Amino acid sequence: MKRILLLFLLTPLWLSAQNKPAKGVTQIFIENNKTADENFTFISKYLVKEAIEIQHRDKELGTINTGTFTMPKSHPIALMFFCENGSIRITGKFNSEIDLNFGAVTLKDDWEPIVNKGMKGSVYNKAFGVMNRFALKLSPELNYK
Repeated sequence: MKRILLLFLLTPLWLSAQNKPAKGVTQIFIENNKTADENFTFISKYLVKEAIEIQHRDKELGTINTGTFTMPKSHPIALMFFCENGSIRITGKFNSEIDLNFGAVTLKDDWEPIVNKGMKGSVYNKAFGVMNRFALKLSPELNYK
């Protein structure tokens, strides 16, 4: 009985200690002890290993842009990485693929930045979830901004 009571008392402390991203977050940071060149090489190799197309790389600026890709149960996304000394910043954009037809006029959906907003199951929530899971594969310790 004491163990169960102790478990119920400590559970809220454990849950509040988790690093959950706040609403409105658009950037994920991975802090490490690597140089900008090491981070650039690490991200490049990881994308190749995961068979994700690299659309553009600029080693001088430390930027890597992926091509469009989809994960299971997600809309098309593209990620951008900025590699610096001691950190990697991840941002992204997604396309909900919703087109509206009004007679002879078709409105195509544009790419939107990935933002942690919306209700559970919304296109924004799913897109941020994909970006977050991707970042967690690179490092378990993340910072959000």
